[in-house]
Amino acid sequence: MLNLSTMPEILVLDEPTSGLDPIIKKKVINIILDDVAERGTTVFISSHHLSDLERICDTVAFINGGKIDYINNIEDMKNSIKKLQVVFKDALPEDIVY
Repeated sequence: MLNLSTMPEILVLDEPTSGLDPIIKKKVINIILDDVAERGTTVFISSHHLSDLERICDTVAFINGGKIDYINNIEDMKNSIKKLQVVFKDALPEDIVY
C-alpha cells in the first residue's frame, strides 16, 4: 500500500492479497480499483488466485519463460479455458507430457 502513496503511473504487484483475511482482502482490492478509477493507474498483478483477478482485471496474460504465451480479456478466457483434473489408478503414463 505504501507504493500507492507515491502515486505511480504503473503499479506492479505480486500476490497482493495473499495471506490476507477476507475483510482486508476486499479493502485492498477496493483501494486498487479506486486508484485505477481516479488516476488511471496501470496495474500489473502476478497471482494464481483467479477469483481475485476476476474482480480486478479486464485483461489477463500468461507469461512463461519471460515471454507472453497467452493474452485475452477475462470473460473470453473464462469461456475458453477449462481446468481438467485426472486421477490415475497407477503411475502417470509415460507418454503424457505436462
